[in-house]
Amino acid sequence: MRRKLTAILSALVIISLSATTAFAGRITFTSMTIGSSTSGAFTIAASATSTETVTAEGTGVGLGNTNVEVILTATAEGTATCTNKGGNQAPGRNLVQVTTVSLPASVEVDDNGNFTFDLLTQASPPPPMPSPRLAGCPNANWSVAFVTVTFTSATIKVIDSVTGEILYEKTFPVPFSGRA
Repeated sequence: MRRKLTAILSALVIISLSATTAFAGRITFTSMTIGSSTSGAFTIAASATSTETVTAEGTGVGLGNTNVEVILTATAEGTATCTNKGGNQAPGRNLVQVTTVSLPASVEVDDNGNFTFDLLTQASPPPPMPSPRLAGCPNANWSVAFVTVTFTSATIKVIDSVTGEILYEKTFPVPFSGRA
């Protein structure tokens, strides 16, 4: 009977410790704003630098005593024009995905597990032009140029700087404002 009681108490202690550990690592954003520098579509020229950006700023809670990095990845959809060797143009038949990524931002976490971040990503340098096949051109002899690109979503990723473990990853629409 004594062995059974010891086994049950040991199991309860292990369960309670693991539940506390799991709860301590849960991240909640008390505020977050994600937006684009444009209100709609914009053009990316192959030879120019684009100034279109996606920004994300927020305040989070729920981190323990750890250093983290926050990364913003923005995804856009673009339409393209196909041009044949004779100079005739036709619209591409497929939407083309464009992805931009911010540099990892080291974020300081205070003694209470709170943190703030402010990130910026942009489509610069311009993304490579898609292949004629991906853009939906009639054949590989056509050249491709973007017509418009619209940011559609942004992903926030929080990574433990020491272990590399992903602590939080979620995709939001652009624009977004609220709690996450």
